[in-house]
Amino acid sequence: MGMDIVGRAIAARARGDAAAALSRMASIDLFANLPAQSIDNSIATIFSGGHTQVGVGGGTYVADSLANASLAAAHPRACKATANGRYFRLAGPTITVEQLGALGCASAASNSPNDQPAIQAALDYAAAVGLRAVQFTKPFYALWTSQRTHSDLNYANDGRLITIKSGITLEGIGPRPVLTRWGYNGVAPSDLLASVQVIGGNYWRGGGIWLSPDTNFSAARLTLRNFKLDGQLERNANDHAPIYPPGTLTGWDITDKGFSTQGAGAYAGGTTGLSRLDCYDVEICRFRGEVNHGGTNDGAYFLNCHYHTTGGDVNNWQGGYARFDSCKFGNGYSSSEDYCFSGRQMNNCEIYDCDQGGFSGGPDPTWDPAYYDLSRRQDGYAPWVYLNDLMIRNCAVFYIGSWVRGRIIATDTTIHARYTVGALQDIDLEIESWADQAIGGSRNGFLLEGPPSLTTQISGKPVGTYFERPRNINVRLVARRTKRAADAGITLPALFAFGGYMDADSCHFTAGPSVVNYQTASYGTQFTMPFIRHDNIWGGVRGVQGTDVISANTTISPVRADYNLDPNAAGPFDITMGTAVEIAHEQEVTFWFSEFGTEGRRVRFAPAGNLKIPYNLVLSRKGEYVRLRFAKFIGGSGAWALVDSNIHRMTGSKAYDAPSIANGAQTTTTVTVAGALLGDVVEAVVLGASAGGLVVNGYVSAADTVTVVLSNTSGAAVDLPATTLSVEVAKR
Repeated sequence: MGMDIVGRAIAARARGDAAAALSRMASIDLFANLPAQSIDNSIATIFSGGHTQVGVGGGTYVADSLANASLAAAHPRACKATANGRYFRLAGPTITVEQLGALGCASAASNSPNDQPAIQAALDYAAAVGLRAVQFTKPFYALWTSQRTHSDLNYANDGRLITIKSGITLEGIGPRPVLTRWGYNGVAPSDLLASVQVIGGNYWRGGGIWLSPDTNFSAARLTLRNFKLDGQLERNANDHAPIYPPGTLTGWDITDKGFSTQGAGAYAGGTTGLSRLDCYDVEICRFRGEVNHGGTNDGAYFLNCHYHTTGGDVNNWQGGYARFDSCKFGNGYSSSEDYCFSGRQMNNCEIYDCDQGGFSGGPDPTWDPAYYDLSRRQDGYAPWVYLNDLMIRNCAVFYIGSWVRGRIIATDTTIHARYTVGALQDIDLEIESWADQAIGGSRNGFLLEGPPSLTTQISGKPVGTYFERPRNINVRLVARRTKRAADAGITLPALFAFGGYMDADSCHFTAGPSVVNYQTASYGTQFTMPFIRHDNIWGGVRGVQGTDVISANTTISPVRADYNLDPNAAGPFDITMGTAVEIAHEQEVTFWFSEFGTEGRRVRFAPAGNLKIPYNLVLSRKGEYVRLRFAKFIGGSGAWALVDSNIHRMTGSKAYDAPSIANGAQTTTTVTVAGALLGDVVEAVVLGASAGGLVVNGYVSAADTVTVVLSNTSGAAVDLPATTLSVEVAKR
């Protein structure tokens, strides 16, 4: 009985508290009508049925210490005075833009009504009272760019589309809302002068979302979620051609960034820069400047975001660690201009339809000529760029700088590592390179470009500061082609291309079974041949760089791993190994023969100089090859040793003056052929002069010895002139 009495007492008190709370609440039709109503002093909370229209933007309003005349003057859409002088303000922690007067529009193509003032008012009010989130609840919104009064192109807030002044969440509710940007006074964005503001002789478009330079964001966290911002400007033929000084409006426009933290000073590492950014399911597109631009002090995370369509850089994210998961970047002049000072990770992302792009890691967040200090050798930690299954499609060339590792699937795109970052180093990539639609010889799998000389001065740095050789680069690559490419006869030109100087021994390249025209190609002048592994590269199909026509004794300083030798005249022509190119230690080079064995068309490798082979090797049939390996530390400039050959053909020769041979008689002589053994076959005996009707044969008569027999069945005596006698022996 005692517990029942206590329970009834608690329930009665709760009912009393609820009744008292309800007695302090009231309802009104529209918040806009509040000034015409008197609200009793006992009422602390009111509910509206809408902001300016019933059913749109209804909210909860409180009379608390923040609700006063100053707040009402600064934010009249969120705070008003009643007829009896009481102030009520919109309550949080989350508000909608409709509660500040936004109405939404019929479609993404509609420019009315203009919801920009209401959206900006919601953000300003949220910053003033410290709210957590501002939400979009309608499917479509039209936003007109505000008026620009400043005559220069500085960081002032006026003339913007959306200005954020606090750490907040800006998000769409339900299916992704679309925010469509329109020009000042609602004009359609275009390349016509009437579509932009002209202030002090400068063109002004205003861009999309901007962080105010008047706010200290150093402890702020900004979240963007589930909306699309459309700037309505397509690419054109003047991509990346700046429109300043004022001229054509068709180029790259620095006043028209889709999203930018630049006003907060984040990417420059300033103390007022944005601390943290998180973006989820956001699409920003069709602006003439960078679509996603800036950086953070303490990191950024992007999930399922899509940035695209610009005449400038799609993604220019510079400062702070950033991670991108399942994001897309495309249809721009450059997919990215990213110098990732604090590290970067891209997981299952896609880059498409750009003229170029690139990434570079680096430990030094400074901006200097040629980015040399970003990539110079340092003892400290160097943040890496991790690319995990990054897809790059139809981007012509994608530049890779220092400290980049991971896996790339590239289609119709060359991955290009170039020395211009200053001290190119530490790249570790696995690349799957596809040919699809691109035709031409420029889109190779991977291109490594070193400086053209070892004294190439870096502009803007002290005299004697030279570009360094690329070093510590490891790339594994396979080349393939789609069915469409196969049907059209399109194939990747080469797996690898090299130019300039590089550190041969620390740059390693490996290829798997591939469909490709050539294994390697030269880019400009090539002074170094890095280490290329070609075990089982071709899956039984060899690939070489064109055909090397041999018409005389030839010295070859290898710049690639395969040569296709094609003698076009009498031989044999001797091939010697030159020293004009730096070769990686233990690099192997294969020499193929392309002729069909026409008599006298032969090339020969002889054991002389830096060619350390046991005997002469002669190539005379299509498909025959000799594979040599370079030993860097033998002799002054290294030596070449035999690794493999499918011919094992040896030659020997001597000066010979045969005696006069009577009809029906014969004579013999011997020729030394190093490596010949009993059972080997003499395939050719060649006199340097006419045989005069003699029958000439030969056989291996002892180790290293071939006996040549000259028989006269001509019907008359034959006396040959002094000449050269050559023999060719094939191993059994």
